[in-house]
Formats: sequence, C-alpha cells, structure tokens
Amino acid sequence: MKNIILIILIFFSFNLFANPPKKIILNFSGADKTLSVKIEHNVTKSDKHYISSVKVYLNDKEITKKEYTKQSSNECLDDFFAIENTKPGDVIKVVATCNQSGTLSEVYTIPE
Repeated sequence: MKNIILIILIFFSFNLFANPPKKIILNFSGADKTLSVKIEHNVTKSDKHYISSVKVYLNDKEITKKEYTKQSSNECLDDFFAIENTKPGDVIKVVATCNQSGTLSEVYTIPE
C-alpha cells in the first residue's frame, strides 16, 4: 500500500512542473503564402520539456504536421509553414502539443 501511495505522489509531483502552451501568435503573409507561428511556452529546460508537435489545418483539414525534440528557446517555439491555395475567408487553425502536458489551439481567418 505504501508503494502505491509513493507512486501516486511521484506521478502527481512530476505533473506539477509540467505546463501546457500559454499562447499562440499567428501571422499569415498572403504574398508569400507563409504562416509564421510563435508558441509561448515557458520552460526551464527546452530539451526536456517542449512543444512536441504542431498541426496546421486549412478549413478543418489537416495539411501539415511537424514534430520537435526541443523548443527554439526556454520561452517559445518559432516556426514557419508554407500554405498554398489559400483565399480570403479561409480558416487556418494551429494546434500545439506539449510533450508533458496539454495542448492549445489558435485560429486565423484570412481577411477579405
């Protein structure tokens, strides 16, 4: 019984230090058809606790996914995605997943 309690305490203490992505900032360049993505995710060791994947959707259809083994810095992950065949009114959605805890999504609608 003591071993079970110890295992539970260790599991929950590990998750106390994990945090999900905080904010996603999206900028789309229609001329270049490029999406700039900045995901705010403060960590102490970006090679141990990081954004593990980013999925990009265009009008609810997944068009690309990138996987990572570390963040750009201890504060965020920055990346760029080429998105062809867009038109005004299209909706771009980005979903970021932390390797330890949680996901966050953000939506950008291409202006008319």
